[in-house]
Amino acid sequence: MLKLFNIVLPSAAYFGQKDYQQLQVIKTMVRDIDLDVQVVPCATVREEDGLAMSSRNSYLSDNERRQAVCLNQALLEARRLFEDNESKATRYIEAMTQRIENEPDAKIDYINLVNPETLQDLERGQS
Repeated sequence: MLKLFNIVLPSAAYFGQKDYQQLQVIKTMVRDIDLDVQVVPCATVREEDGLAMSSRNSYLSDNERRQAVCLNQALLEARRLFEDNESKATRYIEAMTQRIENEPDAKIDYINLVNPETLQDLERGQS
């Protein structure tokens, strides 16, 4: 992205929140290198079943789509816990794990609670 920014010299760059990690990395890069680019986050647009709209998602099989949708459902479960003022990190991980494991073919690579700006793992001591 740095190379592209240096070639194009944009005043603003728009990034979807669908890839939140990428958005945060770009924001950090722009800040740390002091680029004159405004990074504008764009909300994730979702299909009726909750799957994020994406050209790549249009190639998913029905089974793969079910697996992908359960990830959004797990995130919604985490949001409910947050809105209920849950303070234990382990409770979020347990709830999300349980929701994903309800989909027989879904596989969990990792679930972490992280600082929303630095993406650093939150202390396990908060459990």
